[in-house]
Amino acid sequence: MDLNVAARGALESYLAMRAPGYAILVDAPWGSGKTHFISKVCGVKTDPTVRYATLNGVADAAGFRRALLKGELGSGVLENGAWLGDTFGKLAKVGNIGTLARDIVEERLMEALPETLIFDDLERTAMTPELVFGLINDFVEHEGKRVILLVNSEKHPWKDKFLEKKEKLIGRTLRVEADMDAALPAFIKLMDEGRGKQYLKDHPDLIREVFEQAGHNNLRLLRNALREYALVLDRIEDALFEAQEPMARFTRTYLALAMALGKGEIAEEDLGRRADWKVFSPSEGEPHTFKTIMDRHQGADIMAGSGGTLSVALGQTLLGRGFVNEALLNLELRATGAFRKQEDNPLWLRMVKWREQPTEQLKDDIEAAKSYLFEKADIGTGPFLHIADNLMQIHVAAGQEDLATDLSEKCVARIHALGEKDYIPKARFGMEFGWSGELRRFSFGGYASEPSPHFMPLIVAMREQQLSRYERELQEEAEDLTLKIEEDFEHAGWKFVRNMAGPSFYDSPVLHLCDPKRIAIVVFDAISAGKQDEIGGFVTRLGERHSADNTWDDERKWAMSLRAELENLARSAGFVEQAQLAAFLEFYWKLTPPDTD
Repeated sequence: MDLNVAARGALESYLAMRAPGYAILVDAPWGSGKTHFISKVCGVKTDPTVRYATLNGVADAAGFRRALLKGELGSGVLENGAWLGDTFGKLAKVGNIGTLARDIVEERLMEALPETLIFDDLERTAMTPELVFGLINDFVEHEGKRVILLVNSEKHPWKDKFLEKKEKLIGRTLRVEADMDAALPAFIKLMDEGRGKQYLKDHPDLIREVFEQAGHNNLRLLRNALREYALVLDRIEDALFEAQEPMARFTRTYLALAMALGKGEIAEEDLGRRADWKVFSPSEGEPHTFKTIMDRHQGADIMAGSGGTLSVALGQTLLGRGFVNEALLNLELRATGAFRKQEDNPLWLRMVKWREQPTEQLKDDIEAAKSYLFEKADIGTGPFLHIADNLMQIHVAAGQEDLATDLSEKCVARIHALGEKDYIPKARFGMEFGWSGELRRFSFGGYASEPSPHFMPLIVAMREQQLSRYERELQEEAEDLTLKIEEDFEHAGWKFVRNMAGPSFYDSPVLHLCDPKRIAIVVFDAISAGKQDEIGGFVTRLGERHSADNTWDDERKWAMSLRAELENLARSAGFVEQAQLAAFLEFYWKLTPPDTD
């Protein structure tokens, strides 16, 4: 749908007039697409009877004239005439005939201007409104030309004077709205062929919804965000696109944050605070702008909690630094655990939006929800909790409080039953549940709720089962980690760094279950091979996790064993190896001994 039908009709009627005797003003905010709209309606690039000029930075009548003539075929004549005149003047030892020649040629070209003149960026000129309107009035009153002026009056430095003076020249003022449907194909057409261009072309409704939720109506912000996002999509593996809902959520999140950055609502340094619940729900003072952005962008992972599609680290890299290599991009997306193959409108999302569903569709979804909760074994923790929560909400809204209570009890029992059979996924790293439940808020998939008394027992039960499985499988996790360290200690070292590739062992003890002899061999061999810096960085990361907040005595005892194993290896090898190990430990060893109190 063309949002600017009335403005288009008015312009077309004006363009059909001969010597209308007045100018038309198009007044719209920056980024609304008014220049593109006018160019398209007036045929700026194709119609020789139309001339476009920007007054951006123009300060006087001479600059106004040259802005109007800039780019004309005859402008080459101007430069040649000026050069020849300067040369002649120097030879004849007379004044600057080049400037005179330029003025003569410009006057000649001004007499041959086309019938329709478009002046853009009136708010960016250094001329006063009186001077601008005086220069333009000549074309309207004395030459009978059609004149179209483009301005964002809200940003005009002399706004009041501009609006007061315009009445003598302007016969009609048109408003232009940001028409995303008209602009989007043009944005996409300029992109290089690839996966990104095709994805954006296939999802106009998704882009429209994000743009409308943003509320700024600035197409320029959208264009810039889409251009960068297409390059990101080009580097994402095909398999991840099969996770349709997570990919849509990733799209919402990226575009929402990119436009907020472009508009100045948030700064680059704010991107590191997306996982901080206190930013979104502070105990004192006003919440951060992130809270406003999160509230308006439903379905986006603005708050980078557990189960989100855009981690804090990846958001900082993509949106802050502007680039991440393909391997790391896909590693971090997979590490979120969110990109599981699913349709674009899964059951859990339909249940979240139950209030908006057609009645018959909702009835079908309620039956599907019951089947998912009590018959499906391969569940997702976030989807299970959303479905149960919203089904209980429906019962409460229908006045069936007893059924909501009964459903709550049955769901808790079901969670325990699934947990006993290891159908409940473990809490990754002992803290990543695939959903968020902090400060009495539940969040998954970009949608949050305040847990009711019916829902809270489910959150507690799910967390317990996920932690229980994590504890049961921690020894296997430690064995797998040891293998990864033996294969590639540099890559494995990132599992001990905060905010890299999602959650990590930065806040979770695990080393005490690893074999210190095997790790010691890895460290010693690297030192012997001259890789002190590389293995030193790895050992440093292990120690940096230990602080006053992390009293992991089991890990600290393990560290003493590791050091003893290293010293044994060095003694067996010789005095040179002992010297190198001592120097290495003095510089890189950050692992502290257990408390002796």
